[in-house]
Amino acid sequence: MVWCTEIIRAYVEEFEKIRTFKLLLAYLTPIVNERQTIRHA
Repeated sequence: MVWCTEIIRAYVEEFEKIRTFKLLLAYLTPIVNERQTIRHA
């Protein structure tokens, strides 16, 4: 059953990475949009 635990652990790590990436994306997107609108203005 060790391999099962390893798979779950790897899956959780990937999920954490994706969640962190989504949080970063949600945080950075408004900043990038603001800069683009300032640049266009």
